[in-house]
Amino acid sequence: MAQKNTFERPSVVSLAKLFSRIVSAAVVRALTYPFRSLKAQSLKMDILNAAVRTLLAHITLPQARWLNTSTTERYLSFCKIQKQRPSSVSVAYSYPAGEGEGKGEVVGHWIGDPAAEKVVLYCHGGAYFQPATSGTFLYLDDLLQNIEKNEGKKRVAALVVACTLAPEAAFPTQIREAAAILNHVLETNLGSRKRRARDVFLAGDSAGGNIVLGLLGHLMRPRPDVQDMHLEGRLGGAVLYSPSVTASADWASMRRNEERDMLSVAKVPVWAAMYMGRTASLQSLPLTELGMDAYSEPCTAESEWWITLPKVVGDVLVVSGADEVFADAIAQLGARMMEGWVQGGGREDGVLCVAATGEAHIWPIVGFMMRRGRKEEGSQGVMERWWKMRLLEG
Repeated sequence: MAQKNTFERPSVVSLAKLFSRIVSAAVVRALTYPFRSLKAQSLKMDILNAAVRTLLAHITLPQARWLNTSTTERYLSFCKIQKQRPSSVSVAYSYPAGEGEGKGEVVGHWIGDPAAEKVVLYCHGGAYFQPATSGTFLYLDDLLQNIEKNEGKKRVAALVVACTLAPEAAFPTQIREAAAILNHVLETNLGSRKRRARDVFLAGDSAGGNIVLGLLGHLMRPRPDVQDMHLEGRLGGAVLYSPSVTASADWASMRRNEERDMLSVAKVPVWAAMYMGRTASLQSLPLTELGMDAYSEPCTAESEWWITLPKVVGDVLVVSGADEVFADAIAQLGARMMEGWVQGGGREDGVLCVAATGEAHIWPIVGFMMRRGRKEEGSQGVMERWWKMRLLEG
């Protein structure tokens, strides 16, 4: 079930203007690269970041909808290219809504065997208003193959949540959808038993990382507007790829890395406003009007918020790039999470936060796509080892 496009088709002139801006930005960065001090680690990366940054800064919602296919359509295209049989699940759910009950439906797309012993439930990024990229599916497929290349059987699969995009749906819809898929995974029968909580892992990149943190928040402190969760034990772990944890553009790393990263600093509060349902266009609003809290802006949570985290998840890995605009906000999140984790009785090494030198936003995925292969160094090496240790253990 693909999300319906309700926006009018953008004009050819507006699209031509958008693409000319992207090309101009890329050309300027290429010509001036040797003379600039603020730049990415390589010319290729600098050009790519400039192109994506310009796209995100100027694209309109109608353009975004008409230029992008849906997450479901991209999944089907991925399966066709990879010669894999599509396997999707549609989950209906209900949640408290005032005096009554609200209802929803969400789709998840499998990479690997749905009957696999261990599952990575994945929430994709895209600034809340963009679908999963083809790179998301290719990266996860390669990750699973690499983890199991020396194993005799396929024990691990990923389930990508096709979250409803903003502004058509606002927070906490995406938390409800992730919760519904998680409930489905935990309630699936594997022969004589259901899948164990310790065999299920949460992961997400960028905006998807925010959704994962919101879901963890709900598991720790249930929201009254999200359906109940009944965990029998702790989840196996959670991995956050450059999570979007702040709605504020007023961080030192925003200024420091504005020309090193692919994200548009000016649009950070705008994307948050759409996610919170405060605007239906790519226009900014004062942060005080967004109504955000620890569920939607996790970096604002104090250490006390995370004290119960060791009770719902076994380990947490937070990966970011030192050259991304979210670097300082993610560092604050990590420090407070680690403090609360230990206060709550968690192992001191249970939360691992890595800020990789020379890397920008979601580098493990972007770096993989640029090389179309895996290079086990930097953040990617850390993640590879983390995943293997947990997904291949008994």
